Amino acid sequence: MPVETPSTYYETMLPKWTRCRDAAEGSSAVKAKKTAYLPMVNVNAQSADQYDEYLFRAMWFPATGRTITGLVGAVFQKPPTVKVPLAIEDHTRDITQAGEDLEQYARLTMVENMTTGRYGILVDMAAEGGIPYWLRYRAEDILSVRRERMKGAETLTLVVLQEAADLQGDDEFVTKQTDQIRVLDFVGGKYRVRLYRRKDQEKNEGEYVEFIPANQDSHEAIPLRRGEPLPFIPFVLPDDKKPPLQDLVEVNYSH
Repeated sequence: MPVETPSTYYETMLPKWTRCRDAAEGSSAVKAKKTAYLPMVNVNAQSADQYDEYLFRAMWFPATGRTITGLVGAVFQKPPTVKVPLAIEDHTRDITQAGEDLEQYARLTMVENMTTGRYGILVDMAAEGGIPYWLRYRAEDILSVRRERMKGAETLTLVVLQEAADLQGDDEFVTKQTDQIRVLDFVGGKYRVRLYRRKDQEKNEGEYVEFIPANQDSHEAIPLRRGEPLPFIPFVLPDDKKPPLQDLVEVNYSH
């Protein structure tokens, strides 16, 4: 089975996540899908130009987006209290190594959870002894997850993530993006990371392109902490549930 094969749960939920995300993003995202959300009045009589005019005049009321903004604003009306050991206090001021502090990260996490009800956080580190940083994965990026009962507790044993990787081309001023699959698993009591990229860098619509290891010599890694492999997958994912605002989203589309 190809590494990018999504789980049954993912395939079932993706249309719901897409509807919720489009509704949250607003008019431009909804209208871009055209007849998916706004059917023609008369398929036989309405021309393409007439439909485009009809779509242009249609008004999307941003109830979903405003609700998410309001709920997140209410939660963060008072700044969160963060209690951490003094040694890692500086880390909370930049947990992504891109200038994003813990409060900003928490806000974006809540926005995603309100939008789709699913959001993953991976803690990674460039090298042993380096500074850890947090990576975010939307519901649409988490292709599959496997949990197994180990030592009496339900434990993550496999996570397959899709992401984009920046590649330097022949021109030093041009960076290209390619699809990448990150596989996190738990083998022999050790946390392991594997990377796969498309065999062909150019995406061909409708054509199946196999994923291959990103680098044959270094696509697999066993992350270490204090010289020892991690005994768990450092990925946090809430229990699967339906999008919190799904009912509101459907009413929003009915407008």
